[in-house]
Amino acid sequence: MNVVLVMDAFRVFVRFHNWNGDALDENGKDTTDKAKMMYHKLEEASNKATLEGVITSSFVLGALCGALMATYLGEKYGHQRTIMIGACIFTCGAIIQGISARHWAMIAVGRFITGLSIGCNGVLCPTYISEIAPAKIRGTLSSCYQLMTTFGIIVEAIINSIVWYYTNSTPEGLGEIRKGIWDEVPNFEWRFALLFQVMVLVLPFLWVSFQGLHV
Repeated sequence: MNVVLVMDAFRVFVRFHNWNGDALDENGKDTTDKAKMMYHKLEEASNKATLEGVITSSFVLGALCGALMATYLGEKYGHQRTIMIGACIFTCGAIIQGISARHWAMIAVGRFITGLSIGCNGVLCPTYISEIAPAKIRGTLSSCYQLMTTFGIIVEAIINSIVWYYTNSTPEGLGEIRKGIWDEVPNFEWRFALLFQVMVLVLPFLWVSFQGLHV
């Protein structure tokens, strides 16, 4: 999310900055020469730092609340059922962020809801794995959970670097007056993110189908 916050398209979308078509060269100086245009010249809003902090910390606050409620919910409704509910809550949070209007509050609420799921399932999943796994591979499966979580963070950082590189090298449209809010918004970022959201929804069903074929 920290990388998304510094993407020009996102900052203009949620009104952290305004852009009237001006551009900067590779040294950060104003230029009108299209051959030297490298970056958008954005005008920062007065409350940008506060809004960025709210959006970033809302996820952490949600994770904290989810972690504190995890033990109670797991004991009352069962670990498996609570994990499934947490997955549904995560999906709702992702949808809210995806369909958010041009307002920071909707993104912050979506991230808070997503954080609830991550905090809750982050506590319950290792416990549930330890409960149902055979004793011989219990430690291995518990370690794999943490390993895959860390591996996912590494993959996310690599993807962010690739997206950042291909969407911030001499963006198209610099120096031209914007005719509409969507004219200068790159499509690569949201299409890539949507692909991974679909994968998250599809993979569990593929795994269940695969397991069913080997029963």
